[in-house]
Amino acid sequence: MEEQVSTGEDAATLTFHLWIAATSGYGLDFMRVLVDNTEVFCTLEGNPVYSGGYNSLALLAPRAATAGFLIVAAIGLQQGLGRWMATSTHELTWHDRLLGYKAALNLWRQFPWTGTGLGSFQEAFSLVIPSEFNSMWSHAHSDVLELPVTTGVAGLILFIAGLFVLVARLGNVLRNAARSEDRAAALAAFGALAALALHSCFDFGLTIPANAVMLAIVCGAAVGVRLTSKASVRSNGVAPFRA
Repeated sequence: MEEQVSTGEDAATLTFHLWIAATSGYGLDFMRVLVDNTEVFCTLEGNPVYSGGYNSLALLAPRAATAGFLIVAAIGLQQGLGRWMATSTHELTWHDRLLGYKAALNLWRQFPWTGTGLGSFQEAFSLVIPSEFNSMWSHAHSDVLELPVTTGVAGLILFIAGLFVLVARLGNVLRNAARSEDRAAALAAFGALAALALHSCFDFGLTIPANAVMLAIVCGAAVGVRLTSKASVRSNGVAPFRA
C-alpha cells in the first residue's frame, strides 16, 4: 500500500510504503518513509513490528523518533529547528532573562500587597521594562515570579494555602488508598506537580491552557479517590491490589 501526503506550497511530499505479510498474522512486515523520493526511514524487511511483542516495539521507537526528526528537518527547517539553531550566545547566557527577572521584582516592590492584577503582567511590565530590552514580555518567563507580581502577597498566601491542602490530600490517598490504582493516581499527581513546579521556575507553563487543564485533570482524579479502608475491602471479598 502506498500513501502520499503533500505538506503544501514550497514544502515536501511524504510517501509512505507499507507491506503487509499475507501469510503471517503479525501485521506490518515492512515500512518505508520517503521525503521527495529520498528515504528517511525504513524498518528491516522480515522483522515484523508486532511479532516480537514489546521488544520489537521498543526497537521501533528510536527509529520512529529519528524519522520524525528528519522529516521536521526536511519540511520545515526554519519553523522546526531554525529557531533553536538561531539561538545566539548572548541569549544562552540568560542576559535578557536576568534583566527581565530583576525588572519584575522591581514591579512587585511597587505593588507588594495585591499585585498588578491577574493577567495584567504585559501592561504593567511596561512601567519597568529595561531600556536595553529588545522585546516586550507578555509573561514573566517564570510562574513563580509572575504570581506574586500579579497577585501580591495576598494571592501568594492563598496559593500556598491551596497547595498545602492539595498536597495533604494527595499524601493521604497515597498512604491510605486500598487499591494500587488509586495510589498510583496520587503518585502521578505528585510527579506532575513536581515537574510543573520545576518548569514554572524558568517559564510560564501554567499560563498555557493545555498544561493547566491536564494538571487539573490529573490532580482532580487523584483527589477524588474515595478512601476505603483495606479491612473493609477485604470484608467485601475483594483483595486489594499490591503495588
